[in-house]
Amino acid sequence: MNAADDMPSDCGDMSPQSTGRHVGQCESSDMSEHSGKSKPWAHAPPHWTHEPGIYFVTASTLEHLPVFKSPEMLDFLETTLLDCLAESGWKLQAWAVFPNHYHFVASHARDARPLSKVLGKVHMLTAKQANLRDRTQGRKVWFNYRDTHLTFEKSWLARLAYVMGNPVKHGLVLRPEQYRWCSAAWFSKNATRAFAKTVESFKTDRVSVDDPYEVNPSDCSDMSELSHWPTCRPVESGDMSPQSESDTNPSA
Repeated sequence: MNAADDMPSDCGDMSPQSTGRHVGQCESSDMSEHSGKSKPWAHAPPHWTHEPGIYFVTASTLEHLPVFKSPEMLDFLETTLLDCLAESGWKLQAWAVFPNHYHFVASHARDARPLSKVLGKVHMLTAKQANLRDRTQGRKVWFNYRDTHLTFEKSWLARLAYVMGNPVKHGLVLRPEQYRWCSAAWFSKNATRAFAKTVESFKTDRVSVDDPYEVNPSDCSDMSELSHWPTCRPVESGDMSPQSESDTNPSA
């Protein structure tokens, strides 16, 4: 059975479009209900190790429509994404959320819930909320997602830089840390100076990422009032140390 067979139609196609060499097989586990009351902020910047399972993931709305174009909806999408990943054994290392798509880099524990199941829940909850707000019951909100298995350190560092620099790429802010729905502000406060300089040294214009999405600054309204990053809180599931399996071609 397809991982998305039990998902409502408004969640979109949950079959991944993997550009990685392979996807790790994980045991499925039960998830607690999404509370929407907390965000699993990490307590330390990521550090490179040599254990399996780092992924770069991108998901988009159907036809790239800016469904989540209010601060409240962006808050809900970000919180839902972070909570569901943390509950399921995935450790976020970088993320950026926009009205019509999102990116993240995350590693997973050996007993983590499969990514298709996790994102299926994220898309189900957020689509339901968006359709309730817009009074569009049954509207298909999400298209699908793409994942890349990162097995080389330079590829990992380049995509950390890419994700956190994405708000600047879209012309939303001058500096990544000014954008609320992104991990850049947390990273700038918690990463060591040496590690931050290493990540910032990667030229993201040379990273090969399928990112055709356009974001209208007006769809992220009131950003001047929401650019202050909330207090970071530790996650209960452990640290954010990335995990990789083997070195491959670092071509970005």
